[in-house]
Amino acid sequence: MSALDILPDFSRASSFDEMRDSYYRAAKTLITEYQILFNERRWPIEAIELYVYHPIHWRDCTTHGVRYWADEQLDRGTWYVHRKGTPSPDRCGIDITAGSKEAGIFCGLLIAGIGDTKGSSSALKRMIRSDSNNFDDSRWSDEERKLLDEVNAKSIDKGKLRLERYPSSRSTPLYLCERRLSAPHIPAPFKNEPLRIAAQRWRCSQDAIVFS
Repeated sequence: MSALDILPDFSRASSFDEMRDSYYRAAKTLITEYQILFNERRWPIEAIELYVYHPIHWRDCTTHGVRYWADEQLDRGTWYVHRKGTPSPDRCGIDITAGSKEAGIFCGLLIAGIGDTKGSSSALKRMIRSDSNNFDDSRWSDEERKLLDEVNAKSIDKGKLRLERYPSSRSTPLYLCERRLSAPHIPAPFKNEPLRIAAQRWRCSQDAIVFS
């Protein structure tokens, strides 16, 4: 089964509860059955957050499609490098898209942690910079920007950066908590909804619950 087949299809949902449940199923599968492959290096996916704007059921203002007019989030099954890599490395990240042009749904499943790194920006830096000595540099180099361009809007099944299925599923406990949003203007429903799934408790808030 391709990774494309397990992505949530929010265009079919009749409520936010349906959207959330389909996201939970997809995120669990991605964390336990898939790893990220880039330039022959592999990393387990350790945390995912959902960002979705549905014009009827869930108008999340933090979704890049409406916040930054990121049309990439209307796609499905591609990588979305945040704002095409224009932010600094410490403010950048990467999503798996699960949107719908026809339904006007913007969606990104944020890769919020891989391997031993913590946070979405560190995840992207680990992919692009691997084990180089410039992991903490505050600017992308020209060569790194070229790599980001080669990844952005490309299929999650093909290319330099792609998802690869494990030979057998990982056996790991999963934890559920709210996303890490600090801006005071974000409405409470979007800030408090548990839309972060992680494979270790330390990647979640203190009130995280075990996800089954």
